[in-house]
Amino acid sequence: MSRAAIDGRHPVCEVIALFRKLYPNIEVQLFEHGARRLEELLLAGDIELAASLLPVNPEFESDSIAQQPLKLLTSATSPGKKEYARNPI
Repeated sequence: MSRAAIDGRHPVCEVIALFRKLYPNIEVQLFEHGARRLEELLLAGDIELAASLLPVNPEFESDSIAQQPLKLLTSATSPGKKEYARNPI
């Protein structure tokens, strides 16, 4: 999972903890990049999920995961997409 630069007050840690609890068999690695770079990495298949505060490019699927406008993005070919669709956060 990668994320754009997020203010230190953002509850991203709580979201990651909940994700790890719901999906214990999915390894989480964090990387920090700007939103456009995250989109590039998703499209290239280098990452499976990204978190973004910016408006989401319509070519991605997204879900709100916090009261702030943080979106969880996935590529159409992500292996974890089916499991997440069955049990969203």
